[in-house]
Amino acid sequence: PGILPFATISILAGGSGAGKTTQLAELCARVLTGRSFCGRPTHAPTGGIFYLAADRTWKTDHTFWFAAVGCPTVTTFSLQGAGVPRHLLMPAYAEDLFRWCMDRLGVQPGSLVIVDPVAPLFIAGDINNQRHVATTLLWMGEWVTLHDVTLLVTCYQGKQHTADRYARAVD
Repeated sequence: PGILPFATISILAGGSGAGKTTQLAELCARVLTGRSFCGRPTHAPTGGIFYLAADRTWKTDHTFWFAAVGCPTVTTFSLQGAGVPRHLLMPAYAEDLFRWCMDRLGVQPGSLVIVDPVAPLFIAGDINNQRHVATTLLWMGEWVTLHDVTLLVTCYQGKQHTADRYARAVD
């Protein structure tokens, strides 16, 4: 409550190696064991926790972190070695790739669904283009509502700068 509102999209952003996956493992462990998170009570989602590892394998990368925090089993799917149809890897098919992954996960209503990371594979277009990102979030929001789930995604974030000034006005 107050951290991940039900049936919404939340984004956990940070630079590569900042600890996003480790934080997710801790969050999952606390939610599934009923321990508080950031001083707030947790409630296990009625549909379970579903985790899509989009850029690394579950077995070699995520298993360690989830075991280290004592996280009970979550339902997982990794794109590595999954036999993704080649056309789904094209940016124009980002939404279709997302739905393909969610079908393989078997997402249930009332679930917490984690996508680690959401970009670049699930952004239909340029990940630095605000419109492309916004339209992706719009269809993801529709998917969240349709499936009655909470979506938590990660993304890499870093400010682009040259010397002491930022190179882009948006930064």
